[in-house]
Parts: sequence; structure tokens; C-alpha cells
Amino acid sequence: MAAARIDELTVYSDYAQNSSKAARYRQLRQRLRDYFKDLSTSAPTGVYLKRGATGERRVVANEAVIEQLLSGMGFDIVEPAKLTADEIVKRLLDAPIIVGVEGSHLAHTMYTLADMGTLVVIQPPDRFALPYKEFTDRLDLGFAFIVGHPAQDGFTVDPDDLKHILDLVACA
Repeated sequence: MAAARIDELTVYSDYAQNSSKAARYRQLRQRLRDYFKDLSTSAPTGVYLKRGATGERRVVANEAVIEQLLSGMGFDIVEPAKLTADEIVKRLLDAPIIVGVEGSHLAHTMYTLADMGTLVVIQPPDRFALPYKEFTDRLDLGFAFIVGHPAQDGFTVDPDDLKHILDLVACA
């Protein structure tokens, strides 16, 4: 049997999404709005936040079809990897709906999504993670998701299913 000697032990209790963090998130959201208060453009119907080719491979094989659908609904198509931080904020700020494939690039949405807005996450069929659900719950924001279908070289998203979810979100 193995044994260990510990002279000093510190245990941290960091509760994931507590009221203190909610207050900090709200403060950061407000600071961002205050900093960009002179924005002359109005928020689009929504934003499709492209994952691009960065990070873990999650390819939407029919992304052009999805972009066409969303663009036709008045969504702005934003690819953060090709923009500066200021450009990202200007394009996302106060969007009532943001759609994107699950991944770290969605962190932009926690500070820019409109109050009472909704994050719609596209989940690859072979990877299911909902870390942003906790953020949206803590900030009283909406959350929805759709799971893609396996396809050669990635996965696909059924445009009719996505439109149905967006219709439900818009009515909420």
C-alpha cells in the first residue's frame, strides 16, 4: 500500500457559476457596452459565428447552405479568426441570437449577446459539450442546441431543423 505525507494542504472551493461570478460577468458586459456606446450600426437579426479552420476539427460539411439560410434571415456571418477584437465586438454586440458550432470561439458571445438573447449551439454528432449552458443560465440568457448528422469530412446540419429551432427561439 502506498503512503504519502502532506505537511500542508490547501483545498479550494470554487463553485462554477456562483452569484459573485454572475456579478462580474454583468460588470464586464456593461463595460463592453460602455466602451462601444458610440456604435453607429444596429444589431443584426442574429449572428452566425463561424468556427473557421482553427482549433479542434469540427467541419460543417454543408456550411454554405447554413450560411445562405441564415444570411437570408438577416444574420451576419462572422469569422473571428479573420477579425480584430474590436471588429468582433462591433459585429456581435447586442445580437439577439448567436448561432455557432460548439467550441471556444463561443466565449465571445457571453459578453456580447443581447440581454435576454439566445445562444444556439450546433453540436457535432460525435462530441457533446454544453459549457456555455452554465454561462447563459447564470446570465438569464436563452440557450438552445441542435445536433448535427455524421457526414463524410465532418457533419451536416439539417437547415429545416435549424430554422425550426430559430423560429422557436424567436417566439420565446
